Amino acid sequence: MAAEDIRSVLEELAAGNTTVDAALLALRKEPFSDLGYAKVDLQRGLRQGVAEVIYGAGKTPEQIARIVDLQMQRLRQRLEERKIKLDLTDAARTFMADAGYDPVYGARPLKRYVQQAVETPLARELVSGKIRDGQHVTVDVQNDALVFNAK
Repeated sequence: MAAEDIRSVLEELAAGNTTVDAALLALRKEPFSDLGYAKVDLQRGLRQGVAEVIYGAGKTPEQIARIVDLQMQRLRQRLEERKIKLDLTDAARTFMADAGYDPVYGARPLKRYVQQAVETPLARELVSGKIRDGQHVTVDVQNDALVFNAK
C-alpha cells in the first residue's frame, strides 16, 4: 500500500465515507509486503498511530465542550488547596472548544490549549497577586480572548 493509498483511506474516514474498523482493515491488507520482517512492526505501528488520530477526530461540539469541562475540573481540583473556586462561562467553554479542537487530531490539542490559555495565565495572575487564595474566579471571553474575573 503506497502513501497515496493510506492518505486516501484517511481522507475517506475524515469525510465520514467509511468506518474506523473498515479503515483499519484496509490498512491491514498487505500495506508493506516488500519489507519482510519489518512489515509486522510497521503495520502494527501504523495501525496504532492511525487509530490514535482517528479516534480523536470527528467529535461533536457537545463532546468537545465536555472535554473542556473535564480539563477544567482537573484544574479546579488543583486550585482547591488554595480555596480558589473556578467557573467557566458558556461563552468561554465554547471559545475554548473551538480554539482547542483540530479536525485532524480531534480534541488532543485541547489539553495543551487549556495549559497555554488558562493554566499559565492564571498562574501568572496568582504569582503577581491579582488573584489571591480564597477568591472566586470566572473565566470569560472578551475581544476574542479569555479573561479572568476574580471576586
